Amino acid sequence: MIHRSKAPAWRRLLAAAAAAAVVASAAFAAESVESLGFEPEQLHQSLFSALRGWYYAPPVPSVVRALPAAQRVAAVNTLGAFAKAYFASDEFKKDYGKAYKETKPKGFGLPRINPEALAKAALDKAQNKSKADNGTLEKSPDAQLKKRLEAFLASTADVDFAATTRSGGGMRYFEKPEYESKPSEWKMCFRAGKETTEALRAFARGWLEELNQGNPR
Repeated sequence: MIHRSKAPAWRRLLAAAAAAAVVASAAFAAESVESLGFEPEQLHQSLFSALRGWYYAPPVPSVVRALPAAQRVAAVNTLGAFAKAYFASDEFKKDYGKAYKETKPKGFGLPRINPEALAKAALDKAQNKSKADNGTLEKSPDAQLKKRLEAFLASTADVDFAATTRSGGGMRYFEKPEYESKPSEWKMCFRAGKETTEALRAFARGWLEELNQGNPR
């Protein structure tokens, strides 16, 4: 199934775009993001949740939804620069440190084993590997960013933009049943189109290369 909710495709896509944002001109500042109709604070929340593997995204302004494909690529670049500036900020470092501490185990002794929880985790991992570690954080924010970028690239490497769909029960489904089990990022990129997806993947590859070279920002 392609649409799991009535939210615009770009609403969830932009969360992935923010997580996968990479090299972009410093000329793209918060003012550029605001000129597209976005609220910087909402984007900060979206970026942080995407870094954890969650996909909260603020409402996409009508001006962005109306952009042709070529200009959506430019919008991805703008969001990319905004994302890099946020990840380099003291605000992000403070928030990340707090979030990491909250994910660390508390107390002493062995954790209580919950068979039902273990079974559910195994099923979730089998159905959607990109969700297997949602919410967990690496001690290093750069390591966490690298993990999310790698996950995005892996899950969107084989998007079939020629895939056909059918209607059913007010929803749309892929004609190929195996596409229904694809990760959410794969489906988001399918809806976004080839041009936008290529821009997202180029961003991700560029930033990942910086991280591997030890120059994340």
